[in-house]
Amino acid sequence: MRYLIMGSAEIARHLTDAINLRGSMVIVLNDCKDLEDHSFHNANVIHNVYTGCLMEDLQRAKIASVDGFLACSDDDNRNTMAAQIATQIFHVPLVLCHVGNGVKATAYKEMGLDVVSSTVMVADNIFSRLENS
Repeated sequence: MRYLIMGSAEIARHLTDAINLRGSMVIVLNDCKDLEDHSFHNANVIHNVYTGCLMEDLQRAKIASVDGFLACSDDDNRNTMAAQIATQIFHVPLVLCHVGNGVKATAYKEMGLDVVSSTVMVADNIFSRLENS
């Protein structure tokens, strides 16, 4: 399997390690040149740095050839746009999109994107602990 992760340094590191343990190939697209110091020396990891043009960056990262795309940058707008491009233009089979803003997350879910919201997950976790105390 081949995955493209568009994301922040911290999220990319964690996801890359987890996906590599499964034996899959990872392509990372982000704005951190220093990530090459991490596990990106692994033969199963290719690192690409943003140039500023989302469509060109995704094409350069070979989005058309991946089995899954994870849009996990710190920018909700970039994530949702990239997820829509991956889904509607490149027909990537699995597309997950991180949206920090809970209201936006709900709206994009209603539009059909597979959204993960850290804000909603944290709030749900806290509320669950309150209920169980």
